[in-house]
Amino acid sequence: MALLAAGCASDPAGLAPPNLIAASVDDGADAVSPTRAIVLRFSVPLDGDTLDATAIAVVEGVADEALARSLGRDGPTAATRPRLVPGAVFAAGPEAWWEPLRPLAPDALHTLVVTPALRAGGLRLERPALRPFATGDAATGAPSWTLVAPAPGEAGVPRNLRAVEIAFSRPVTGVDEGSLLLVGPRGAVDASVGAGSCATCFSLSPRGPLDGEGMFSVLAGAPIAGVDGEAPFSPGDLPAFATAATERTVPPALSAPDLETSSGCLVARFATDVAAAGTLCLDGACVDEGALVLRHELSAPLGPGATAQVRLAARDLSTAPPGTIGPLPSPPSSPRPLVVAEVLARPRGPRLAQQWVELWNRGGAPVSTDGLELHAARGANQLPSALLAPGERALIVPADFAPDDGDDVPPAPGTLLLRVAERHLGAAGLRTGGETLAITEADGRTLSRFSTEGIAVAPGQSVSRAGACDVAASFRATPGGGATPGAP
Repeated sequence: MALLAAGCASDPAGLAPPNLIAASVDDGADAVSPTRAIVLRFSVPLDGDTLDATAIAVVEGVADEALARSLGRDGPTAATRPRLVPGAVFAAGPEAWWEPLRPLAPDALHTLVVTPALRAGGLRLERPALRPFATGDAATGAPSWTLVAPAPGEAGVPRNLRAVEIAFSRPVTGVDEGSLLLVGPRGAVDASVGAGSCATCFSLSPRGPLDGEGMFSVLAGAPIAGVDGEAPFSPGDLPAFATAATERTVPPALSAPDLETSSGCLVARFATDVAAAGTLCLDGACVDEGALVLRHELSAPLGPGATAQVRLAARDLSTAPPGTIGPLPSPPSSPRPLVVAEVLARPRGPRLAQQWVELWNRGGAPVSTDGLELHAARGANQLPSALLAPGERALIVPADFAPDDGDDVPPAPGTLLLRVAERHLGAAGLRTGGETLAITEADGRTLSRFSTEGIAVAPGQSVSRAGACDVAASFRATPGGGATPGAP
């Protein structure tokens, strides 16, 4: 970016203190590149021996003069160090450059800080200079990369590593075995390069065991470039991981498998003794988890009332074989295609009387509610008998529910109300702090589960379904802060 021309000259005797005239962030304060250097122009040539992280810095968030003076006087402290973006400072005459050693957080507020530690001709900057700015998204900077697996800084990585995966901040071209390198204590590692698990991800698969107890990092060089031709950003400290002394030959151990069939899906939950990527297979059709975790939750479509043979597997970073469980029979489920679509546990009106659970017929034929039960943490309710047309939504409500109490969003016109005999849902009311609800047959077979656990809502705001299967990612606070009873 172009800088403003210097508007002041130094004192003829060379005794004028330095003054910040302009900075490159001034021209694009709301879309600054997360990877480009920040250029500063001062009124006089600077004393090079005063240029360091205590003189010119970039701070995450808002900074004030008190922070700037503390930084210039005391250097980074326990309070300021976490907010300082690693960078290097250079100068030539009246110009200085602050270069990031890692990309700045995209779409975030930062502050360029010039402290009184900066000098020119022995004279200090009289007053701290603060330049707030916001970074643009990751695509506004040079392509940067980070380790996905192993994680940056991870130790004890098995020597027989199956693959290293990295993710670029935006699409790049020119990636091959000569431009993307895995580097260790003895230089570049012989590894093949292929596509990774995301659109901008790549994997490097070593063709043999890595050196034990060594540090390894990834280098990205020419001809890798963004679609605009910009070369990759080179961080000051390359993301790295450390290997263990030995190879890993034992597969991950899977434990505590839990299978549920509901809402037209089978959900499998299990744990592994090491971080691993899980796989769920139903009659040979498999779904991969991707991420390396210790606790696993995977789902796959399984129609209401259908059955399948279930196999679970997990594979860690190493070339050791995967751990497996199965085949297991899928639990029995109800053939009725009814799902819980939305729940209001924290109404504005009388809390217990105005709670509701929305039931949705996702099938192509009418479905009866005869014999169904609503189960909550503190009890259950028998649903009244009714018939839901294809696509219809009904509200399960307490006996004293008022459709238009003047406080909460009323049900959509024509919405069927399924009034239970009790004055409270779930025997004692739904928990505003979150719980798991279920619609079941009288014999215990599940139609649908719905979780409000860990989801913060405002008074009058419901929790709604955002995904087909009954997993944590399928439930969210209803957008807009309200509720949509009886409506999509």
